[in-house]
Amino acid sequence: RDAHFVNQIVRHRKHFASMQKSYSIAVLGASGNVGQRVVHYLSLNKRVEKIVLLNRREVPQLQGIDKCSSLIVNMEKLD
Repeated sequence: RDAHFVNQIVRHRKHFASMQKSYSIAVLGASGNVGQRVVHYLSLNKRVEKIVLLNRREVPQLQGIDKCSSLIVNMEKLD
């Protein structure tokens, strides 16, 4: 019976530990309304450490978010 109880605690601890991981996320198409809202909500999440934006152009509305970095991609020239 005690072994079962210990196993339960270990399993719950592992689950809790996995919830504490931080994430880096890439967002394609953050220049549109939906993409901007997604980035906004991701920036509020404490588990999201870094957000990389892949866009065709700069998005001034998202430049003030500390977690964000931008990469401008020329879709006409994907070499």
